[in-house]
This record gives sequence, structure tokens and C-alpha cells, in this order.
Amino acid sequence: MNVIKERTIQLRDVQTAEQHAAFIGVASHLVSFDEKYQKVIQNLLGTVLIVRDLKGANELAKMLGHRYRIVTLDGDVVNPGGSMTGGGVKKKKNNSLLSRNREIETLTKQLVEMEEKTTILEKETKETKQLIGVNESQLNELRQRGETLREKQQDLKGKLYELQVAEKKNINAHLELYDQKKKSCSSVLLNSRIRTKSRSL
Repeated sequence: MNVIKERTIQLRDVQTAEQHAAFIGVASHLVSFDEKYQKVIQNLLGTVLIVRDLKGANELAKMLGHRYRIVTLDGDVVNPGGSMTGGGVKKKKNNSLLSRNREIETLTKQLVEMEEKTTILEKETKETKQLIGVNESQLNELRQRGETLREKQQDLKGKLYELQVAEKKNINAHLELYDQKKKSCSSVLLNSRIRTKSRSL
């Protein structure tokens, strides 16, 4: 719908047209339609003036510098630039009006289809956002579990290190005790040998 641009008559030209007795109104203001089709109607009929008769159409066209299409109640048309259709070619004009009606119907159908597609797209977008939200929730949960496992791992590493240090101290203590006992035994053995040797002398 954003592709369709509205076309309008300048305000000063509308005010000029309103001064002419044959002027009835701007075509887009004289038809009823759903507000959502505003741009379509304004694009097709926003610069079309409706007047009572051909004489008034010619006079009004001259007043406005032949810038707009002017249509009479009898179906005569004064086109921008001054060319005219009517009389013997009214059938052609009627065909033109029918063509415009078909164009309006086609555009209306396209607008409805676009609205349906937009609704579907909005629904899919909403579902995708919800799915992303679920995935993010699961991802956050996994991250938290990972952090918890890493904390436990660090705690276990700390405890293992403490046990290794304690075990090393225990081994060193046993080695020192062994050395002390070994020295004590050596000293006793040496003294015993000395006493034995002294007795033999």
C-alpha cells in the first residue's frame, strides 16, 4: 500500500473551482469507500473534477489552466491539456470508466491479499520470536549448569591440591622419623662395638 501515492488538487485550484456554478466536486470526495483504500481512491480520482455540463467543463478547464481531468454528468471529458472526449465517443468514455472500475477492483483485491500476507508474516514473526525466547532460556540454563560444573571442578582441584600437599608432608615426616631411627640405631650399634672391643683388650 505504500507504493500507491495519493494525488490531489491544489487547494487554491479547488477554491477557484468552487466559484464556478457548474462545479459539483472532486471525484474522490463524491464516492464512498473503506478508509483503508484511501490511497487507491485518491490516486485514481484525486485529480478528477465533476461538473454539470460540457460548457461548465470547458470554462473551468480554462480557469485552471487545463491541468486536470474534468468529467460532466453526461460523461463528457475534458482532459489535461484541453483535449475532449464525448458525444459520439461516449461509449469509449464508458469503457474508460469501466476500465477504471476494474482497476479499482484489481487494486482492492491486491490490497486484501497483501493484508493477508502481512497478517501471516506477523504471525510467523511472533512465533519465531517465541521460539528464539525458548532457545535463549535453554541456552541460559546450559550456561548456568556449565558455570556450576566449572565451580565444582575448581573446588575439586583445590581439595586435591590440599590432599597432595598433606600427603607430601606426611611422607616427609615419615622419612625424617626413619632417618632419626636409622641414626639412633647406628649410634647404638657403634657404641656396642666399642664396648665389645674394650672388653677384649
